[in-house]
Amino acid sequence: MEIMFIFPTSLRTFGGVSNWAKEILPRLHEKEIDIRVFASSFTDFSPNLTNETIETLSKEGIFYKELPIIETLKKFYIVPFKGNSLLKIKTFAKKADVVYTQNIFLGQDVQLLKIKKDIERPFIIGYHTHIYNGKILHDLITKLWLLRRWKSFSAHHVLTLEQQKFLLSHGYKNVRCIPNGVNTRQYLPGKMSEKNENYAVLFIGKLCNLKGVDIILECAKDIYKKYGNEIKFVFAGDGPLKNKVIEYSKRYSNIEYKGFVYGKNKLELYKTAHTFVLPSKAEGLPLVILEAMASGLYVISSSDYGIIPSGNIVDDKIKTKKYYLYQAIIKSYSLWESSEFKFNKICKNNRTVAEEFDWDNIVKKFVSFLKEVSLWY
Repeated sequence: MEIMFIFPTSLRTFGGVSNWAKEILPRLHEKEIDIRVFASSFTDFSPNLTNETIETLSKEGIFYKELPIIETLKKFYIVPFKGNSLLKIKTFAKKADVVYTQNIFLGQDVQLLKIKKDIERPFIIGYHTHIYNGKILHDLITKLWLLRRWKSFSAHHVLTLEQQKFLLSHGYKNVRCIPNGVNTRQYLPGKMSEKNENYAVLFIGKLCNLKGVDIILECAKDIYKKYGNEIKFVFAGDGPLKNKVIEYSKRYSNIEYKGFVYGKNKLELYKTAHTFVLPSKAEGLPLVILEAMASGLYVISSSDYGIIPSGNIVDDKIKTKKYYLYQAIIKSYSLWESSEFKFNKICKNNRTVAEEFDWDNIVKKFVSFLKEVSLWY
């Protein structure tokens, strides 16, 4: 079976899309699936680029090619492929049993659906982010245009049952829910001796309002006034709020900024923390949640994404109200301080649940989905 993957951004862009590709594509290749990967040259304005995913694909002998885009309107996230890029996509798509794309931008959707119609091959579209992200222009375009266009794809891959229910309610067909995964052999719980001496709350990801970083910072400031350094806040990542995180880390000694991390440095942060916090306003199924659970951390989140077990704190209100996030963090700290046994029991259960989402289990479901779709034409 030959599968063609088309990514809307360069896999040099650090984030969920490139991490998903790095984990799942080599595992598909191991199952003797012939894979060709095309990505646009658009880097999503990321200040940090990495060749980690591309190097991983290269070592596995997986074909990877970046294709140029029309850059005139890229500041509005309208990044259609250039004409020569479309010819290459069409040429290789004709040979594929299935074409898989995800999170495509305005302009790319029309181009790929035109190719689908011309060559009569099944095209799967994956939804790896929240369909609505709270940005007025994006959500308006999605509602008035993209949701109608996306319906024309052959099949739809979502990460959560919530997303599946949403698409089905809009008349979509062939919607399959296959969640993200985690490498449970790589992400392991830290030993007690490795843990931060003070209660450590960790955030890893894009430093932006959409992820709730602004609210975490304000909570950290207020908590410092009452608890000093008893509760530490550790931030890692990059984004629009980077300078604000650095500024707060200089003003409040309970805030640490570790910079842009990946690889071993990222694993170490998970091992030394006690709790992971993500008051995100819009997500698909964040890989960092599964990484935190596999690392045996307590979780505070604005959504359970269908995977976070009871005992952790899941509250939709923490993504908009500082008060609720403050209370959630203090509640988790009080549990850790007063009943470490109960706290650790919840963390161990998080690890157990995460093992069900090991990439090897997820890939089996994904392969089954690909094979099913390949028989439609």
